[in-house]
Amino acid sequence: MIETIDELLRERRESLFMLLHRYLGLGRRFLLSSDLWDEFQRFCESREGGAMCDSGLARIIGAAQEAALEAPWFYLAVRPRVARWIYLRFHLDSMEYQEISAGEFLAFKERLATDRAFADPWVLEIDLGPFG
Repeated sequence: MIETIDELLRERRESLFMLLHRYLGLGRRFLLSSDLWDEFQRFCESREGGAMCDSGLARIIGAAQEAALEAPWFYLAVRPRVARWIYLRFHLDSMEYQEISAGEFLAFKERLATDRAFADPWVLEIDLGPFG
């Protein structure tokens, strides 16, 4: 999946830029998978996004579960297969991205939901993932 994003940034940077800014233009802080997919379909119908419908981006958006947005950041939770999650953070101005931890993704969502900076380092965190 990371290779797909790298390829998209090399070959279709402008289209990816336009799609991410369309998501930001919706004016919502949180987007569900259906919101992401519906807007992607509308983007594919446009002149700028027509070539993206059958690209690797379609697979990524199809596997995306949710997004959290606040300019200039776009955070995306992707579930490419059962029991596997990937969390990504895009900077919308520089069009750079990085894979982040689940904790970073959740901290960003918490900050957006509460409208305040999350600075308490002693928050209880429970990891229910498998051991080993």
